[in-house]
Amino acid sequence: MTEVWSEDILKRNLFLTIFFICGVCHAGNRGIASANIQKIISRGTLRVGIYYKDKPPFVITSPDGSLLGFDIELAQAIASRLGVKVEFNREAKSYKQLTEMISSGDKIDLVICKFSRTLN
Repeated sequence: MTEVWSEDILKRNLFLTIFFICGVCHAGNRGIASANIQKIISRGTLRVGIYYKDKPPFVITSPDGSLLGFDIELAQAIASRLGVKVEFNREAKSYKQLTEMISSGDKIDLVICKFSRTLN
């Protein structure tokens, strides 16, 4: 059975997933989550890790080199709500590397990378 997802549903589900990873899972409690968000605001930049290859419709590189897609728009919306710029890091050649990058906290603040709903 094939499910058809609207753009709004995809964005909402992606936002909820990212919020969970960034705020709850990574931080562990509200105090740390607030501190992490405050660091992003103080820095003025939200550093977002994405997979190095395009994954339409989530991440697409336009002919002029700018990034487009659901994940890009979602990251831009989060940055806008925080009042900061967004910076994309496409160094990761695997999803494992993205996990390692977010765990270290040195290069990125969150990962947005083709999160999807599956039946498994």
